[in-house]
Amino acid sequence: MDSKHKLLLSPVIDDNTIALMNHSKTVYLRLKLRQVDANGVKTDVQFRHSPDGEDYVFVALFDDNDIDFEILLDNRSTDRRRMAFTMTYGKDYEYIISRGLATLRAVQTNGNHLRFLSPNKPMANLRESSEILCSRIGFAFEAEKGRPKVDDNQKITIKVLTQSSDVVILQIDPNETIGDIKNRLRERYGIHSDAFRLIFECKHYDDYDIISDCGIQEGSILEMYQQMSGGGDPRTLPLKNEGIGQRGAIGFGDQTRQQFGRNRKQFIADEEFEIKPFVIELRIRDKQPFAIRF
Repeated sequence: MDSKHKLLLSPVIDDNTIALMNHSKTVYLRLKLRQVDANGVKTDVQFRHSPDGEDYVFVALFDDNDIDFEILLDNRSTDRRRMAFTMTYGKDYEYIISRGLATLRAVQTNGNHLRFLSPNKPMANLRESSEILCSRIGFAFEAEKGRPKVDDNQKITIKVLTQSSDVVILQIDPNETIGDIKNRLRERYGIHSDAFRLIFECKHYDDYDIISDCGIQEGSILEMYQQMSGGGDPRTLPLKNEGIGQRGAIGFGDQTRQQFGRNRKQFIADEEFEIKPFVIELRIRDKQPFAIRF
């Protein structure tokens, strides 16, 4: 489709998230950053517009000089649309997320935790596991073409065996994804979808995998395995509306156990939409309100 006939979606700051959506919310995604202190307490990072007036550059303000952080994505798009995105810093990393919540603590399987580093931190004081990159992360999103729903008589019934040996019976659409199953289990048990994996016939499938492609059919039994993901107290704390300080650097901290896949298997982008790329710049919060430093 010619770009001039596409519907352009531009990112905006909304309720301390970066939101991407069209008027009818057919495509609807929210992104936020959350800093994680040494005690595991998680605090939302506040977004501001670029003090330099750059279009589609958003500033993330960190309270602490050197702290781990994670990227939270909430895909609320309709018609079971997945979202593909490329995250750029140093090099490109590609991901696909299903509907529901997803969290990136690292950029690759079993990778090191994302970390905000102080603008004044001497290289000699870095931990051996740390690595400095630039102060900006680029994001480019694509929405998947919507997948039609099936009639109730085309749905299948599966069983999920939990670690406590409980059996959960679910009626599902074969066109849904593994991530959709995990989101239903999260709603029922309150376990974050990043905290467990689903195994079928001794094989682990990624959240973006479509159920019918996994060989799952009527009567299939899946097993739930909880995985250690680190972290701590999941509460979030309010932040004060203070000024923008100096740029920091993006680095890597301690190793995580995060598991995810990144291929674009059977992902068909919806050519009706063009989503404007954007950049997040990491800065320390200035304790002097409204002061700008460079």
